[in-house]
Amino acid sequence: MDLDFDITVGGIEDGMLAALRTGMSAMGIQSFATYSGDLDSDNLTKRLMEFATKCPRVMVSYMNGRDFRDAGTSPTLKKALRFRHDCSFAVIVASNDIRSETVRRRGAAGSSGAYSMIAKVKKTLSGLSIQAVVDSETKILTQTPLLPITTEFITRKQNMTAYAVIFGTSFRWASPDRSAEAIPIESVTIDVESLMEHDTDPPGKPGVVMNVG
Repeated sequence: MDLDFDITVGGIEDGMLAALRTGMSAMGIQSFATYSGDLDSDNLTKRLMEFATKCPRVMVSYMNGRDFRDAGTSPTLKKALRFRHDCSFAVIVASNDIRSETVRRRGAAGSSGAYSMIAKVKKTLSGLSIQAVVDSETKILTQTPLLPITTEFITRKQNMTAYAVIFGTSFRWASPDRSAEAIPIESVTIDVESLMEHDTDPPGKPGVVMNVG
């Protein structure tokens, strides 16, 4: 049985964070967290500055996705529909080393720069599959392994340098089985109006307008 959409997305975010904590533990990362705000550079920069004392920082966020009807299934009246959701997740890395912008990018003694963080994120997550244990049963969350798509620049100002590493994957979800559902209707009101009462209609052309409410 497929997991609900929200459980799957949250599970993938948590799995990515768990892998990053393990893979980047020796890099002096101050905090790992999920991110739920806007991903445009201005809003993200404002949020990153709120955590300036907790940098270097790594955040994971679901970005977007598209649904496709699962191959091999056919839509049957009232039966559950299965979909494949192709989607992307962002891993945001941020450095606020006060020494210089170059140090924030390239790192220095005792400091992990954005570039080394990007490299470690890619090595840690590329090709990774994420599973979850639900009610003592192991569920595969990522139907395709995490694949790096692109690395995007976010900001290089206000003593903060940040990039987003974008990964693609897919998972499956299903709509509810509606075979037992029924929509109760207490009443239907129909108004019948003659078209002959409207001056815009050609004379002698009968007809009615039915308004169902």
